[in-house]
Amino acid sequence: MQVTINQDSIQLPANCTVALAVKEKGVPFQGTAVAVNYEVIPQEAWESHALKEGDNITIIRATQGG
Repeated sequence: MQVTINQDSIQLPANCTVALAVKEKGVPFQGTAVAVNYEVIPQEAWESHALKEGDNITIIRATQGG
């Protein structure tokens, strides 16, 4: 299925979950937030939240700085 992750079009397997999409992008789970179609998905729901064709996914990593 075709989805958009951080404005990049990407092909993912059918029945893909948020967790699999994050892993596919090589992003560690810790310090990461994900929104699907502008709705934040709690990390405890990543394994069960199924993605759909055309979903718009935003992955944000927390950073430290000062």
